[in-house]
Amino acid sequence: MQATCLGNPPHPMDPTEVLCRQCGALRAGFALGIYQVQSLLGMRPGCQAYAAKDQTGRTVVLKLFSSHRVPLHSWSVAENIAWQIRKWQHPAIHPILNSTQWTPDRSASIFYYVSIHDYVPGNLLHLLAFYARQQKQQFVNQQMLVSMLFPLLHQIGQALSFAHEQGVWHGAPMPTNILTDGKGQGKLADFGFARLIPPTSPYLPPEWGQGGPRSAEEAILSDQYIFALLCAQVLVDFCKLHDPMLRMMLQKGFHRQPEQRYPTMQHFLQELDGQLRRGTPSQSGVSFSQMSPSMSQIWQWSPSRSLSLDTPSMERKAPQAASPTHRELMIEGNKLYRQGRFEEAIKRYQQALKLDPRNATLWTSIGDASFALELYAEAIHAYDQALMYAPRDRDIWMNKGAALEAMGRKSDANKCYQQAQLLEENE
Repeated sequence: MQATCLGNPPHPMDPTEVLCRQCGALRAGFALGIYQVQSLLGMRPGCQAYAAKDQTGRTVVLKLFSSHRVPLHSWSVAENIAWQIRKWQHPAIHPILNSTQWTPDRSASIFYYVSIHDYVPGNLLHLLAFYARQQKQQFVNQQMLVSMLFPLLHQIGQALSFAHEQGVWHGAPMPTNILTDGKGQGKLADFGFARLIPPTSPYLPPEWGQGGPRSAEEAILSDQYIFALLCAQVLVDFCKLHDPMLRMMLQKGFHRQPEQRYPTMQHFLQELDGQLRRGTPSQSGVSFSQMSPSMSQIWQWSPSRSLSLDTPSMERKAPQAASPTHRELMIEGNKLYRQGRFEEAIKRYQQALKLDPRNATLWTSIGDASFALELYAEAIHAYDQALMYAPRDRDIWMNKGAALEAMGRKSDANKCYQQAQLLEENE
């Protein structure tokens, strides 16, 4: 009987083995204890993440850390921190459900540490990319973006501040570790475990050099570096807030010299809050003090290679004279998408396409939802259709590249990224 792995793309493997020799992914249909593995969520050197279901049908995330990359002492420290944090029950910290060790083969020299968490389908990258699409459809403006994104950042900052006061640091408060629940609550994931795998560029603090932090005090300031850089990407690059005082304040937070940063995360948050509420208008004329802190309309989206989601000049606009039925279907699809009901969202978008088959926004939406379902071939097809009608849309090229990269087609993905960069340079 032939077996396949859960890699991107899946391919045949030896049915007597658990891990694919070619890509290292688990065998499709494999059960790790009480958890039936469903799909691969992502892979990094030394770490794999899978969606799985337990015996009750509950969806969880299994994260496997290779013993070749993670020493036993480091795992023990991370595990203890994760269980310590679970007791805090902080509203902005995503807790661990369980942890264990697993050996795929008794004769194997390698084993895996496993952390188990509740599954949350949306993270900050998804959210930002969703809002980028909403901007193109002219459903949100700068003021709305800041009023929805700043409270989320503040929640994560408060979680870091609380942990720092207990002497605990995170190690990688990056976009993929910031989860969103669709109800306005952000949660910082992987406390304890994030420090096992160093963050990637541009989030790697300069003081770490070739290794990790030299002390807990330095690590706490490194958390500030990563988080301040993230805030700059969201508020300045994405939301286009170009207030000079805000820029200076954020630059202090991610200063290359740790001693030049704010003494604590709480100091950083107070200064950030003050800058956004001081009433100084940005270059766009939006007054920060007028912004409502409500986050009643937050949710997720799909692929993007970078957080620098600069909104390009629109090559297409949302149809201004669309029929009410078309408009209702598109809005209903967007609502379903924000709720994580991707299959239903695709059906609504397809219904809308029957009324307007040349609508690039609808094709892009289908691609986004397909990507969220990990239907990468379908996503690529939808993005290709969108590019037929909007060939100069940078975001679609980026999204197609992300889907190709998820399938392991890195050469094709790089061509898409290069095309997106060329379009951006020619704007």
